[in-house]
Amino acid sequence: MLKFGDLPKGARYLIIYYAIGTPSAIAVEIFSAYALRLGYAPIYIGALISLVSLIATFFLPLIGYLADRRISAKYLLIISEGLLGVGLIIIGISRNIFHLLAGRLLLSISFLFNFTFLVYERYLYREKTEECYVWHWIIPTFAAIFSYALLILTFLFIEKAEVLAARILFIVFGSMFPVFIAYIYFFLPDVPTVREKTKFRLEKKFLGIIAIYLLSTFGISFIYGLTMASIIIEYFGAGFVAIFALGLIESLSSLSSSSLKYFSKKECWPVLTDISLLFLTIYGASLYVAQIFVSDNYLLIIVFVFYFLFNFLFSLWDMGFRPMVMKVVAEEYKGTVFSTISMLRRFLIIPSSLIVGILIQNFGSFSPALVESIVMIPCLLLYIKVRRGTK
Repeated sequence: MLKFGDLPKGARYLIIYYAIGTPSAIAVEIFSAYALRLGYAPIYIGALISLVSLIATFFLPLIGYLADRRISAKYLLIISEGLLGVGLIIIGISRNIFHLLAGRLLLSISFLFNFTFLVYERYLYREKTEECYVWHWIIPTFAAIFSYALLILTFLFIEKAEVLAARILFIVFGSMFPVFIAYIYFFLPDVPTVREKTKFRLEKKFLGIIAIYLLSTFGISFIYGLTMASIIIEYFGAGFVAIFALGLIESLSSLSSSSLKYFSKKECWPVLTDISLLFLTIYGASLYVAQIFVSDNYLLIIVFVFYFLFNFLFSLWDMGFRPMVMKVVAEEYKGTVFSTISMLRRFLIIPSSLIVGILIQNFGSFSPALVESIVMIPCLLLYIKVRRGTK
């Protein structure tokens, strides 16, 4: 396994960018918990996320085409950081649902440019791809552990004013966007655009691998975000300290899985990917069954343990599967392909937020977990078929 310093310079700079961007990522992750603490019902939060995510989604392929032919991914990423920062600030100063909607809308528009992360990874991780993705998890995870630990200590002392503290968090983290823009401009390289016309070509496994990516993303969306926020805040009546504790657990589990892969023999890596998807498939159903039979006195501990296992498995899955995605995407069409994939992904995520809100409202906070397993079954079967076809 390569040391971090042995990775290509551009790959190292991108991984460091992910690490220093951890505060913004944390702010985005706690949006659902913040809205719940403000008193909004899960169904309305899910509908709000779905509504704003729908806006401008159809423009993604055009943006991706421009990234390939006209505009470097660097400048699209700069636009994204600016929109994200302003959106977080608006959420922090919001006084009603319309302000919250405006802030979340800017976040959603900034997410349109998230495919540029994949464009950069395809370009900068093209050498030693699998090793790059191990470090892609390790370095930002250390930043997340430090950030979550600091937030837990801070919110323990201001528990009675945690909503106000959350507002300040959104404003402070949002105000950091000039730092991120400066880093992108001065340290991340330009991604070359391809002006001449080239014949569009697809790898044989392309459609199967992309379908697996979309199905797994759709299934996992029933666990993250609103589901976990509802379990912690509505079911257990806890606050932001517990939400940040979940984030810390998520980071520690990701560090554990990336460390496992770092110290494992490379020939074992495909097996780790296979096992992780298998257990991700049964995870949601197991959590749902556990909340039926385990008493509330122990259920919170079970939720934390399950969440650790979930993120451990997801990190292993992502480290193993994302290089497979990169290998089937042609270099000259990376922007067009990844933006189109992002559009399809959004079409799946848009209804999932609303579905999660409806499920929680009618069947309880744990009900979306059961849906996760149902969605992951066809994903697992398709993955088995594709893996057999590559042997």
